[in-house]
Amino acid sequence: MAFPTQLCTVVKNISGVSRFFAYLGAHGVTLANNGTYSELGNLGSKFSGQRPSYDARMAAALASDLQGAKLQIIQTPRSIDPAASGTPKAAVINASDQFAVETLDYSS
Repeated sequence: MAFPTQLCTVVKNISGVSRFFAYLGAHGVTLANNGTYSELGNLGSKFSGQRPSYDARMAAALASDLQGAKLQIIQTPRSIDPAASGTPKAAVINASDQFAVETLDYSS
């Protein structure tokens, strides 16, 4: 089953070389330079503390790769406002740092 893209995190390898990212997928993923990878859910919530030592190492590796310009997060799932009645909506901050409320469409 393909998940709607709005529910996925998409990352891109910007390191300049092919690299292995241990925290992607179930057992790590090797991405070519400029290669992208899509994973269901929010990458940060993947390290929930179920395995404290492992989760801490993976979270530190993710932070290091983001700060060291090896990995770029292209897209993350949007938060859904549970108080919204009817059509789900999400809070969005656009490129101009303007706040907006956007209707979510999970049909794609």
